[in-house]
Amino acid sequence: MTEKATDGLSARAYLRVLARWKWVIIGVTVVVTVLGGAYTWTRTPLYAASAQLLYVKQIDIANPLSQSFIDTTAQQAEIESVPTVIQSARVNSAAQRNMGPAHVNAGYSVSAVLQPGLNNMYSNVVAITGVSPSPAAAADAANAYAQAFIDWGKETAQAQVADAITVVKGQLASFTTSQSLQTSEYTSLQQSLQQLELLQASAGGNFNIITQASPPSIPFSPQKKRGIAVAFVGGLVLGIGLAFLLEQFDTRVRGDEQVSDLLELPIIGHVPQVGGKGREKSILHALSDLSGPAAEAYRVLRSNLDFVSIDGEIKTLLVSSSVQGEGKSVTACNLAVSMALAGKNVILVDADLRSPRVHAYMGVPNALGVSSVIARRTDADAALVPVTLDVSPRKNGTLVMTPTVAGVAGARAGGAQPAAGGAGAPLPAAGYVWPDGAGDTPSLRVLPSGPLPPNPGEMVASRRFGEIIEHLATQADIVLVDAPAMLPVGDTVAVAPWVDAMVYVVNPQRVRRPDLQQARAQLAHLPCHLLGIIEVAERKGHGYYAGYYSHSADGGRAPLRRRG
Repeated sequence: MTEKATDGLSARAYLRVLARWKWVIIGVTVVVTVLGGAYTWTRTPLYAASAQLLYVKQIDIANPLSQSFIDTTAQQAEIESVPTVIQSARVNSAAQRNMGPAHVNAGYSVSAVLQPGLNNMYSNVVAITGVSPSPAAAADAANAYAQAFIDWGKETAQAQVADAITVVKGQLASFTTSQSLQTSEYTSLQQSLQQLELLQASAGGNFNIITQASPPSIPFSPQKKRGIAVAFVGGLVLGIGLAFLLEQFDTRVRGDEQVSDLLELPIIGHVPQVGGKGREKSILHALSDLSGPAAEAYRVLRSNLDFVSIDGEIKTLLVSSSVQGEGKSVTACNLAVSMALAGKNVILVDADLRSPRVHAYMGVPNALGVSSVIARRTDADAALVPVTLDVSPRKNGTLVMTPTVAGVAGARAGGAQPAAGGAGAPLPAAGYVWPDGAGDTPSLRVLPSGPLPPNPGEMVASRRFGEIIEHLATQADIVLVDAPAMLPVGDTVAVAPWVDAMVYVVNPQRVRRPDLQQARAQLAHLPCHLLGIIEVAERKGHGYYAGYYSHSADGGRAPLRRRG
């Protein structure tokens, strides 16, 4: 078994996951889209209006020639302080006084947005934006806060100059004598006082309103189309994420490709699931309904086995599965019948010494078998039970079980033992022979399990068992060995060294992904050649294992309409 070239899920595997959980994805997407759309459509419309402020350094009227140098750092700091000042209590109170009571009661919010400039700095434009359910209130709030900020700047600048004037006047008051009034220092202070008085008269701050806010005609929120689109994308992403999360917790096996990927083996055939409660009573579909889809499935499997073993002659073939109840024994019996009908000399060996089923399905006695031969109470040739298969033309290509074949027609997979011919209860003479046919009839031989031993694992692992298989291989074209399920016990691993090849039966309805992962690890260490997987599937009308044709009443072929 080769290692995978890549790990993880391939693109096709991702698509298969999405396909398996498509209804979950669709459902989540629809629900989230509807909820998102409902939320968007029920939200209160909001309007936004902006007034723009321009920063321009105020000219000093007293000394206009001193403005040749501009401190960009101070200018940047003053611009960046606008959002904080806008949210201050002083500006907020002044703005509310400027607004109409109706607009205040309508509810609003105001923010300052600094416009980006060059070199990671802000430009000298600041937008004061008002947001409100009322278009008029939004515009009024933006204009009121812009004007309140301008007024705050003017009052702050005038207050600073007034403080400076107070200091200069205090210094001038100290010159009391006529001689001190004639000094240059006194003259300089007089000039400074005049300049400060001029500056106080012209002080207005460094920001001016360049654009007044006007009431908007349409709301900026909610954006209904965008909201629905975002809800749809969010629901789709959530649905896909939920699908992959569910995939991690869902251990069911889905699809042929997943079975093949988990075991790293090809699928060489599909066969129907038969037997069990609520299903057909007949077990050997390869014989009881030669024209049916089940028999056709086993014929296809038989042909596929001939192709996969074309590079080397396979005389002994092991049939096993992961867990009990997957249909391993039913598959082995039907495959043996199909091979015998094809003219091969077939021996079917029941190596399941724990829960044997072959003798029940084939309707043969189980008084002697594998356990008897290993214990040297008889030899293999004496324990072999020949079974004749009648496919005579008078049966019109089919064969009906006769009541003399105890337990076959009424046997169920995992059901009761046959009424006659059970372990330790021999059948009447010729009781296990199929209805007689004229001329050469296909036949096979069955080596049942025999009486249940106390140490089945040691028996199948013994060299004596290997000698039995080797001896039987010299007497038949193919020896099919039905072994116990591989995961619960180690019998299959013990039998593997004595056979040439192995096929693995998988029933996706009975097995889980961890089972197949564990099986893959064990299969990688088996010494025999692994041919591939036989998948057991539920019958759904003329399923994929059914042919395109079935036999009509006159022996011809009538087309079947396949169901999708």
